[in-house]
Amino acid sequence: MYEDGKKINELLGLAQENNVMLKRMQRARRFSSFFWVVKWVVIIAFAAGAYYYLQPFVESLQKVVPQLEGTFKSLPIPGWGSTSSTTPR
Repeated sequence: MYEDGKKINELLGLAQENNVMLKRMQRARRFSSFFWVVKWVVIIAFAAGAYYYLQPFVESLQKVVPQLEGTFKSLPIPGWGSTSSTTPR
């Protein structure tokens, strides 16, 4: 009879220890999920901010590139569009 009570108390202690470990694991999972979301919010916000900051530069480059292409096409450099340039024999 005494042996049964000892085993029950041992099982109760193991169950309580297991419960503490499970609660710690659940808390760690919650923190991990929270910080995963925070990480992606920061990444997306940084990308949006970079786009907002760089948008004027990109738009000015979009205006300049066709002008540069026109300038290079008018030069007598082989391979840059001018058909009247001399080709090597």
